[in-house]
Amino acid sequence: MISIQLFGTPQILWHGRPLVLRRRKSRALLYYVAAQVEPVPRDRLLALLWPDHPAATARHNLRSTIHSVRRATHQALVVDGDTLALAEECQVDIRTFVQVLTAADASLDTLTAALARYRGDFLSDFHLPDAPDFDDWAALERERLRRLAIRGYSRVSQLHEAQGDYCAALSALERALRLDPFQEDLQRSCLRLLYLAGDRAGAIRRFEEFSRLLAEEMGVPPMAETQALYDAIITDQALPEESGRSAPPTPGQTTAAAKAATVAAPPPPPPSNEPADPPFVGRRTHLEALHQLYHSRKLVLVEGEAGIGKTRLVDTFLASLAAVGQADHACLAMRGSARELESRLPYQPMIEALRSLLAWSGWPALYRRLNVPSLWLAELTRLIPELAVEQPTLGPGERSPDESRLWEGVSQFLIAVARQQPLLLVLDDLHWGDASTLGLLGYVIRQAGHAHVPLYFLATARPVSQRSQLALLFHSLLREGRLERISLGPLQPDEVIALARQLSPQYGYPLGNWLNRSSEGHPFVLVELIRHAREHRLLLPDGTVNLNRLPGAPVVPQTVYELLQARLETLSDAARRVLDAAAIVGREFDFEVVARVAALSDSAALDALDELQRARLISPVGAHLFAFDHTLTREVVHREVSGVREGFLHRRVAAALESIHHHRLDEVAGLIAHHYAEGGLPELASKFARRAADRAVHLAAWTEAIQFYRQALSGAPPSHRAGILASLGVAQLQAGTSAQAGETARQAVELALQQKDRSALIRGLYVLAEALFLQGRYRELIEMAQQMAHQDELEVGYWVEFVWGAALAQEGLELQEAARHLRQAEALLQAAPGPVQQVRLAQIQFELGNIAAQMGDLAQAIAHYQKTRQLTAEADSEELQRWHILSHNNLAYHLHLLGDPAAADHVQQGLALARETGALSLLPYLLSTAGEIALAQEEWSVAEGYFTQGLALAERLTHPERIAGLTANLGRVALAKGQHNLAIHRFSTALAHADRLHHNHLAARVRLWLAPLLPPEERRQRLQEARTLIELGGYRHLQDRLDALTWEDQAGDDPGGVP
Repeated sequence: MISIQLFGTPQILWHGRPLVLRRRKSRALLYYVAAQVEPVPRDRLLALLWPDHPAATARHNLRSTIHSVRRATHQALVVDGDTLALAEECQVDIRTFVQVLTAADASLDTLTAALARYRGDFLSDFHLPDAPDFDDWAALERERLRRLAIRGYSRVSQLHEAQGDYCAALSALERALRLDPFQEDLQRSCLRLLYLAGDRAGAIRRFEEFSRLLAEEMGVPPMAETQALYDAIITDQALPEESGRSAPPTPGQTTAAAKAATVAAPPPPPPSNEPADPPFVGRRTHLEALHQLYHSRKLVLVEGEAGIGKTRLVDTFLASLAAVGQADHACLAMRGSARELESRLPYQPMIEALRSLLAWSGWPALYRRLNVPSLWLAELTRLIPELAVEQPTLGPGERSPDESRLWEGVSQFLIAVARQQPLLLVLDDLHWGDASTLGLLGYVIRQAGHAHVPLYFLATARPVSQRSQLALLFHSLLREGRLERISLGPLQPDEVIALARQLSPQYGYPLGNWLNRSSEGHPFVLVELIRHAREHRLLLPDGTVNLNRLPGAPVVPQTVYELLQARLETLSDAARRVLDAAAIVGREFDFEVVARVAALSDSAALDALDELQRARLISPVGAHLFAFDHTLTREVVHREVSGVREGFLHRRVAAALESIHHHRLDEVAGLIAHHYAEGGLPELASKFARRAADRAVHLAAWTEAIQFYRQALSGAPPSHRAGILASLGVAQLQAGTSAQAGETARQAVELALQQKDRSALIRGLYVLAEALFLQGRYRELIEMAQQMAHQDELEVGYWVEFVWGAALAQEGLELQEAARHLRQAEALLQAAPGPVQQVRLAQIQFELGNIAAQMGDLAQAIAHYQKTRQLTAEADSEELQRWHILSHNNLAYHLHLLGDPAAADHVQQGLALARETGALSLLPYLLSTAGEIALAQEEWSVAEGYFTQGLALAERLTHPERIAGLTANLGRVALAKGQHNLAIHRFSTALAHADRLHHNHLAARVRLWLAPLLPPEERRQRLQEARTLIELGGYRHLQDRLDALTWEDQAGDDPGGVP
C-alpha cells in the first residue's frame, strides 16, 4: 500500500518502506495530486509544472512524468482521460488531517490523533525553482493548514481544560503558539493555565517574554485584558473571566463551506441607541442641478474637498432616482469607487461598476436581450471573467492584449445595455483613478455621445493638480463640451440652522449658532460635532440641549483631529488593534484579512468588530467588507501607527492577502506587492509586482504595467532582470513611449548577452527593432543588425537579416540591398528545423511588395501581396489575420493605381475582416485606401468621409504615420473641391509629420502635391527637396510627376513658354 506524508519533509512509503522518485518534477506531480480531493485536469498540471515550455514540449514532459510515476508507485496514479487522481487505497496524511479538523463533532482522541500527523509545515523544504506557481500553491496550502492546526490545538486545549487536565491543555496551546506566537488570546490562556497548574513564576516569565515580542515586532504593549490577567496573577487575586472563551469557534468552521458562520461573514451590526447620521439638508440647488444635467450624456462631476459631502449628495440623488423610477424604465445605476491603495490596479473602479451591474437581480433577463457581437463580449471578459462562465464560448483566447479593442468592447457593451434600459455609470473618488480607467472613461463618454443612447455619467472627485491625468481628462472633455461641474462648498448658515432645528426643534437656534461657529458649514466637521454633543450629553436623545454646558468658544475645525482621537481612546485594545490593521489595508477592508493581521482569534475579532460598529467608526458595505465612516477617520488612525509597527502590519497584510486570495492572486498581486514593499521586503514585492504587471498587460493597461515592472526591477534577482526589462520595453512600446522602450530594450539586450539569456535576448531585440522603426531611427537599426551579425543563434540571424532589410526599405535609399537582406531572412526561415513560420514568411513577402511598389514595379508588388494573401488565407491566429487584412489593403491600393476595378472588392473585404475581428489598428489604412478609390472616381464627399473617419481613428490610436497620410489625403480632397488655402494647410501639416517620422517616400509625395500651390521660390525649394528624396530612394514612379512639375515651373518663368 502506498502512503504519502506531506507534512514536514515529504515522504512516499510502500508498505512502510521509503520509495524514491529521483526526479523532483515527478515528486511534485505526485504531491500535488495527493493533496487534491478531486481529480486534477492535465492542463492544470501543464501550467503548474512547465509554465515556460512550448505546449508540445510540456505535454511530452507530462506524459513521460506520468509514465515514470505510475511505474515507480505501482500504479498509484490513476489516469482517466484528461484527469489524474490517486488510487482509492492510497493514504495521504493531510486528507485525514483536514477531514477530522473540519468535522464539528470530532472527539478529543480523534482530534489528538489527527494533530499527531502534523509533523511540520506542509512540504517543508521542498521547492521547484523553475515552477514558481507550484511554490506559490505550496506556500498558500502551508498557511491554510497551519491555521487549521492552530484552531485544532486550541480546541484540544479547551477539551483538556474541561476535564481538569491543565498540563495537557497547556501542552496543546504551546504547540499552537509555536505556529503563531502573536495570538494574544491564546497567550492569555497559557498564562491562566500556568497559574492554575501552580506555575506562577512560569506565568510571569511568559508574560514578560510575550511583552518583549510585541514591543520588538509590533511596537505595541499587551492588551488591557492581558495586563489585567497578569496583574491578577502577580497579586494572587481572583482571575478575571475570559471574554469569548465560552464559545470558541470549532475547527470545522475554517472550511470554505463553513466560513459564512465565522470570519468570512460577520454578524449584522449590533443595535445601537445612538441616532442615525444627521438628516440631509441644504444642497437643494445642487440636487436640482444633478437632476437636470445627469441625462445630458456628459460627465457630471461633483467636486469638492474631503468631507464636503460629495458622496452624501450622490447617494441622495440616486435614492431619489430610484424613488421616482418606474420598474421597466427606471435608470439603472452601476457604481464603482477608486481607492488610494488600489490606484495602480488597472480598471479597478470600472470592474467594480461592471460587477455591480451583474449583481443586479434583473441582470439575467437583461443580458438575454443584449445584442453585442461575441468579439466585443470576449474583450469584456478580460475585466469580468465571470461572463465567460455564463457563456463558455466567450473569452479572449489567444488574442493579444489591445487597449483600443478592450475599450471598444466595454463601449459596445454599455451602449447595448443602455439601448435596453437607461444606464447611469457612477464612479466615486475619481482622483484615485488609475490612468487606464480615466482613459477608458473618456473613450466611453465620447462613444456614447456619438451613439445617442441613454448612457449617462456621474463622478465625484477632490480638486486635482493641473498636471494630473485626471486634470488632462477634464480639460479635454471641457473643450469638447462633454463635462459639467458641480462644485460643493460649505453649507450656508441657514442650512446649518435648518439641520439643528431637525435635531432639536426647541433649541434649534442656539444649537445651530454653535454648530455654525464651530464647523463653518463643513459637513464632516458638523457630523463630528453632533456626535461629540451627543456623547458628552450636550444634546440629549429627546432633542434637549444643555445650554449651560454648550461651549461658549467654538470647537474649531482644526480640533476635529482631537475629537476623533478622543473617540479612539474609548476603544478596547482588541478593537484598536483591528482598527489599526484596517487603516493599513485601506478605506474599505476585508474583515478576514484584518482579523488575521490583528492576530486575534475569530471570537475576539468578532467582538472587536461589534464594538467598532457600535462606535460608528466603521460600517458594513458587503457580506464581509467594511469601511471607515470617513477617509479622515482612517487618516487619523493611520497617523498614530508607529513606523516600526506599520512595517510589521504591512507584512502581515501582504501575507494574509496572499493566503486568503490564493485562488485569484493575480487580481490582488499589486496590493500584495505594495504591502511587501512598505513592509521592507523588496524581493517579495518584486515577485508580486511582476505578477501584477503581467495582469495589467493582459488588460492592455500599459501605464500600470510599466509602473509594476519598474517596481519588480527594484527587488529582482540579477538572473530575472533581463526578462523584466524586455517585458517593460513591450509595455512602454504599447503605451506609445517608443523612445523609452528603445532604451529599455537596449538594456535588456546587453544584459541578456552577458547572462546568455536567450529568451530575454530575442524579446529585447524585437522590442528594440519596433521602437526604433516607430521613431524612424533606421540607421541605428542597421548598425545594431551589423553588431549582432556575429551571433550564432538562428533566431538572431533571422532578426538581423529581416531588420536590416526592412530598415533599408523604410529609408528608401538602397532598395535592391533591402530586398537582398529580406530574401536572406526568407532562406534562413526555410532552412530552420521544424515547421516554417507562416507569419514571418507573409511579413517578408509584404515588405518585398512595398519595395517593389517604391521602385515603381506595381505588377511585381501586386504579385508579392497576392503571395502574402495566399500564405495567410487559412488564418488561425491573430497575427496571420493581421497580414491577411493588410494584403487586401495593399492589393486594393496598387490595383487602384493600375485602374483595376477589383481594387474596390479588396478594400471592402479588408474592411469587413477588420471590423469582424476587431483589428481597429488596421482600419486607418483601409479607410485611407477606400478614400483614395472614391477620390479617383471624383466622389469627393465619400472620399472625405473615409479620410475623416480614418484620421479620427489614427489620432485616437496615436498612429503618426497614418495621421500624416490621411491628413495629406484630406488636402487632396480640399484641392479637388477648389479649397486651395485649406489644401495648403493640410499638405503642410502632413509634410511636417512625414519629415518628423523620416518617412521619405510619403514626404516626397506630399511635396509634389504641395509645390504647385506655393509661390515660385517656395515651389522650387519644395521640388528640389522632392528631387533629392526621389533620387536617394530610387522612387521611379514619382520621377515622371517630378519632371512634369519641373517643366511646368520652368515654362511658367519662360516668356516664350506655355504658362
